[in-house]
Amino acid sequence: MAQKNIIVAVNVPAEQVFLQELLTAEGFCVTIIDDGKKVETQSKALKPHIILIDTILPGLNGYQVIRVISQDEETKYIPIILIGSGEVATEKWGIRQGAGAVITRPINAQALLEKISLLGTKGSAETLLLAEQRLAYYIGPLAKVLVNKAAQEATSKAQLYQILASNIPGNDDQKEFLASLEK
Repeated sequence: MAQKNIIVAVNVPAEQVFLQELLTAEGFCVTIIDDGKKVETQSKALKPHIILIDTILPGLNGYQVIRVISQDEETKYIPIILIGSGEVATEKWGIRQGAGAVITRPINAQALLEKISLLGTKGSAETLLLAEQRLAYYIGPLAKVLVNKAAQEATSKAQLYQILASNIPGNDDQKEFLASLEK
């Protein structure tokens, strides 16, 4: 079995040593990076199995890096675990930017390894890309059916938009959908 690469992007030396030792013992080839901009470039060069990233980094902060990596066609399937402070807002923002999971300080080794294992079993980038392409093929017609069904029930444009929004999980995503229609 090939050794899996992992990028660890933290700028606290004690955490760098702890994570290097922990992950190397688990069979990972660990690359330590302490600058957000370098994480972005190295994610393309190394194609890591997973990225662990701190919220606070020089160059680009962790949220900016997550957003860039998760929106780039070359890197969007690399799972990212955000290392946060334990604040709910931090966790939610990290997930909204594209992190697959959040781990809080102090870092619990067992919890981190479980998150790595969980994210690592979701499939390779190629598998996920194929699944996305196949799903996109079917979503178009399904979206049309949903819009037509909602149009039959609605008595106004506003009501149509509300019916469609109600099919989207999460209040923030519903609000974002409605706001996009007003533009």
